[in-house]
Amino acid sequence: MLPGFSGGSSSYSGNDTHRYIEKLLDSRGDILIVSPYIDAYYARAMLRRHRRGRFYVISSSIESRAKSMLNSKPSRLFLPAGILAFLFLLILPLHYGLSGIYLVPSAIPLGLGIAKGRKRANVVLKCPSEFIHAKMYISDTMAIVGSVNLTYKGTHKNVEQISILRSASDIGQLKDQFWAMWDKF
Repeated sequence: MLPGFSGGSSSYSGNDTHRYIEKLLDSRGDILIVSPYIDAYYARAMLRRHRRGRFYVISSSIESRAKSMLNSKPSRLFLPAGILAFLFLLILPLHYGLSGIYLVPSAIPLGLGIAKGRKRANVVLKCPSEFIHAKMYISDTMAIVGSVNLTYKGTHKNVEQISILRSASDIGQLKDQFWAMWDKF
């Protein structure tokens, strides 16, 4: 058992901590992250999982590519393609006569679906100028603390030590610590 925590914890040391981190990232609901270093590999992982809840991230030395990915605006590149597909499917009945009229109802959702573009990821990022050395990854059902940074090398190559907390009181305690840091920055 870890000092200051009530129980329901386990420790792990090795170079495949990604198994635990990725399980936590797949959790439903909001995910709270504190990691000084975050790379593009994990920025993509967060963007892929954005529909399951929000990511609240504090990182003082985030890789510039990862930062731009997480701060990017929603893509609207598909709007012209959606309009063109919509118009093309509306013109088909003129070319094929009445037999093409059956394609018109399918043109509406296709045109609207493509025109919608990608939804912006639910990532809220804070990058304080003060160096943050803490590493905490928190979901509603699990929390991970330890030495691992949110980078491919940190989770797949380096030998790291992490503690996995599962008790509601321990997770609540870490959430309180996270929100205190969030408010500070």
